[in-house]
Amino acid sequence: MLSRRQPVCLSAQGIAQAYSLTPFDGLHDELVGIATQLTGTAISLDAPLMSAGLDSIGATEFSARLNERLKTELPPTLLFDYPSLRFIAGSLPIESGDSSAPETA
Repeated sequence: MLSRRQPVCLSAQGIAQAYSLTPFDGLHDELVGIATQLTGTAISLDAPLMSAGLDSIGATEFSARLNERLKTELPPTLLFDYPSLRFIAGSLPIESGDSSAPETA
């Protein structure tokens, strides 16, 4: 006896997992791009940003560019609270329609 299969609906996150992607891939690229523009050197996702050459003025500019890109209000102290691009990405509100600032420690 043949059974009829039900269609499977995957969320964007489910599709990303199926293709070994994460929902952060585009955000990671964006953060690396901003940091690279500000420092003039490529920075890995796990590198401590201050050690990689981003000073306090650069940190303020980084926060401002990120605010502009994400249409949100992140504090200029973002890099002190989240010292690497991966930590910053993990703290950002990337769910659809959520533009609130992340909680800081």
